[in-house]
Amino acid sequence: MATTSDGHLVHLDQIASEDAAGLKKAHQSYGASWKKRGGVGAYMVMIRKFDRMEICAEKHGWDIFKAVEDDPRAEGILDDIRDARRYLMLIESVLREKGIVKAGSHRDNAAEDGVVHSEAVMGRRELKTRVLTKAAALNEELGLDCSNGDEHISDAACRCFRCLAMKMLSAVPHIENCQCAVCSTNRANQEGQK
Repeated sequence: MATTSDGHLVHLDQIASEDAAGLKKAHQSYGASWKKRGGVGAYMVMIRKFDRMEICAEKHGWDIFKAVEDDPRAEGILDDIRDARRYLMLIESVLREKGIVKAGSHRDNAAEDGVVHSEAVMGRRELKTRVLTKAAALNEELGLDCSNGDEHISDAACRCFRCLAMKMLSAVPHIENCQCAVCSTNRANQEGQK
């Protein structure tokens, strides 16, 4: 049976969110065991899921929808579909971590002119810097000051654009030696890692 509706698109964000949460939860139990043996091992773990799907789909005339409909158990073919998708996410996350792949660099993330614009591929730190710079410029333009004399206002109390952006971005100090909760925690974490 052909499926031509676009109704499935409303579920994509939730699926991606569930996958990310599931992967983080699994990591607590299994760590990075899926990539313990390098790229070849990661491929073998991932492809095993496709091998299992292939056996099941073949029994249903290659109709993946029918295969799941006939066996909707969470531990059936649906589990293999979910696991395969999640392994693929893990593989790309390692590629991004290594700098081999840039965020937003897929052709479907390109603007209408077909060009992947720099905002789509820029590193997270560069994006944070850009956002904070624009927020600081807005503060200056509107005469907002996130300090009370010489001391920075706690980020919980400050409502300037820079501090609001900091709450969303975290990890980049508001000002040198800032004493707000976010910056204090970040400094303590950095000290602990030394």
